[in-house]
Amino acid sequence: MNRIEGQIKGIKNMKIKQTYFDNILHQITAAQAALDSVSRVLLRPFLKLLNKIFCLFYTQRRYSIYIDD
Repeated sequence: MNRIEGQIKGIKNMKIKQTYFDNILHQITAAQAALDSVSRVLLRPFLKLLNKIFCLFYTQRRYSIYIDD
């Protein structure tokens, strides 16, 4: 998160210093990649939980077909 904050501040400073547009775009791309990485880290536990819930539901439903017959 600190790296992302530093990149955003760097982009702001580059704009103030009127840095070449392609350099600013490069930094924006790097910041977006860092944000994507953070979002994956934050979503991973939630997706694992959803997977467990789905597996439990699927297993119970599959066996309940045989029990109900």
